[in-house]
Amino acid sequence: MSRTTFILLITLFTITMFTGCASQDNEILLQKTDTNFQETYSELGNKVILNSIERQLPGSKSKDKIILYAEQADDGMPLSWSLVVDGIEMVKLDHEENLYGFAEVKFQDLDGDNKDEVLLYRQSSGSAGARGLNVYRVSDEGWEEFLV
Repeated sequence: MSRTTFILLITLFTITMFTGCASQDNEILLQKTDTNFQETYSELGNKVILNSIERQLPGSKSKDKIILYAEQADDGMPLSWSLVVDGIEMVKLDHEENLYGFAEVKFQDLDGDNKDEVLLYRQSSGSAGARGLNVYRVSDEGWEEFLV
């Protein structure tokens, strides 16, 4: 194999690795303004808490209880992640064909409006080092995916 062919294959492989880590099929559950229609999130036996944070989100009058759950298979690998605020599931992401094994939630103002966006990181447990990021803007109207 020539050196040019080898470099071309490595370049294509690298591009494929980085572009293949993002998914457009994330299910976002927007918070409804009428609390009569909100369903309370219930813990089941195969869900574990990854993060539990108390923090005031934009539009809230008091601190919110924010919990990041992982729904796990029998072998402990995640099937999905759920971000729950005050008992209501706001975001649910699937496992993307076992690409990611860990997740964490962080907060940072990315657009300079002095309101933190919610950053949901996921990363692989293997040597590939895959890392996924979903960013959500929280407002009085609900949650929307930001920087898609």
